[in-house]
Amino acid sequence: WWGVSVENKKHGVPRISHLQAAKPEMSFLSIEPLIEDVGQISLTGIDWVIVGGESGAGARPMKAEWVTNILKQCKKARVPF
Repeated sequence: WWGVSVENKKHGVPRISHLQAAKPEMSFLSIEPLIEDVGQISLTGIDWVIVGGESGAGARPMKAEWVTNILKQCKKARVPF
């Protein structure tokens, strides 16, 4: 199992293509802590997606619509969420 963290567009989303290029036997995205809307992401070759927010004092908020956006993409691509 290989995975990458995807917390935002600038740093996290580019990691997805690196994971896809490696072509691991099993790949996953750990989209946490989700700190902004990541927009449209490529789920080609991705086997699993985990989404979560921050916790504890000073945690940044996670908006429901950011999660819903990812959930819809996973459903369309038939990737477990």
